[in-house]
Amino acid sequence: MKKILLILGAVALTFTSCNKDDDNQTTDSQVIDGGYGELSLHFHPMSGMSEFSTTETYSTPDNWNYNVQLSQFYISNISVWLDPIGSQKASFDNLNYLVKPDEMLYNLGGLPVGTYYGIDFSLGIADSATNHADPSAASGDLAPQSPSMHWSWNSGYIFVKIEGQYADSTDKTGTPVHNFAYHVGMDNMVRNVSLGHEFTVQKNVSNEVMVMVNHAAVFETIDFSQDTLTHTMNNMPLAMEVANNLVNAFSTGM
Repeated sequence: MKKILLILGAVALTFTSCNKDDDNQTTDSQVIDGGYGELSLHFHPMSGMSEFSTTETYSTPDNWNYNVQLSQFYISNISVWLDPIGSQKASFDNLNYLVKPDEMLYNLGGLPVGTYYGIDFSLGIADSATNHADPSAASGDLAPQSPSMHWSWNSGYIFVKIEGQYADSTDKTGTPVHNFAYHVGMDNMVRNVSLGHEFTVQKNVSNEVMVMVNHAAVFETIDFSQDTLTHTMNNMPLAMEVANNLVNAFSTGM
């Protein structure tokens, strides 16, 4: 179970929400004002204006062909805006999700019915203690994954893992044949995403906010003549480039 902290002026209210593995039940003490509704984030994978697919070949802005065979990233530190400028927020505690193209819905739990104005989240594991904890003792998406999302040598999670192939430099518009791998992690690689988007939570229904994930944004500045491998520490500039580009991949939809 998790608690949501609502900061309303000088008054702090907390109530319990359920995660994707719970039975989504609540008690009367958890219902605030006019009741509550479940809220999920729907991360929808795209590449430009097209649906993202691991079987498709894409091109960078300089027409270098590539494909993406693996793309996944952690989100944490999730909150919703309580006003149109995001000066007051409701924060979901202890939520860490691994977002994958084939698993689009991520349940945040219950929120009081009403209008909200945006979503914030962090790319990566925002809490340093959680990032450096033993994954074998963790549950949910922080537990050991396959493929692995944790560095044993660094005692920390891989926040972003993107792998695929790119075409040979002698035939950039040809079939991708060479491997690339972007593994981004470490505390200083956490990035914050803030998306203004008005939505309504209705009582006793499943409410969704769609977040488009444009994978093409990651490759907006990539040059495959040099940008082919980072495990963060061995190529920090490329790791920063990938992390910064990924922030620009997100937008809200209906």
